Amino acid sequence: YGVYGLDRQTGEQVWSTEHQGGINNLETHDSGIYLDTFSGVTVLDPATGSVIEQHESLRGADQIHGDSLFATGDDELRAYPITDDGLEWSTSGVSEAHTVAVDNSLVVVGGDGDVQAFERATGEKQWDTTIEGTVWQIELTPSHVWVADRETGLTAYERQDGRNVHRSTKPVSRGDIAIISQSILLGDDTARLYDIQSA
Repeated sequence: YGVYGLDRQTGEQVWSTEHQGGINNLETHDSGIYLDTFSGVTVLDPATGSVIEQHESLRGADQIHGDSLFATGDDELRAYPITDDGLEWSTSGVSEAHTVAVDNSLVVVGGDGDVQAFERATGEKQWDTTIEGTVWQIELTPSHVWVADRETGLTAYERQDGRNVHRSTKPVSRGDIAIISQSILLGDDTARLYDIQSA
């Protein structure tokens, strides 16, 4: 498995590096490129691709937000400070995650048939709810949590309490979702734009 660094202006390859085993996720930060692998988290130098840190005890690096790395695994959600050693917080009773979304106040975890929301600063659970399918993508807006599942479609939850406020069977499959102002963009091979008010 390889990771490639490209020049932002020209698209030309600047460096490449190979890693044994699979790469589950890749996140970027000013301090480095974080690879979640089967043997832990590897941090690469963005300029050269060389390994600058290796954390064998850290698993499930799902999302970087600000200066925190959020990881799931072993029924836990954990927040690590990127610029320091140690642990900000951890919380247990977390379902196996397929995707994690983070903003300034919430961490939302989606898995097989459930969605859970946690306080960003402390890890305290805010709400949890069930969903019919397997969560594929999550987008956060100031008022809602938008969840796309592979089997059924798109669901919107009230951000504060997890109340279901919208359910759509518009096809999502394995496509990505993005919120643009008052519209939602669904896309894989074909992109579709819907008005949120009438979706």
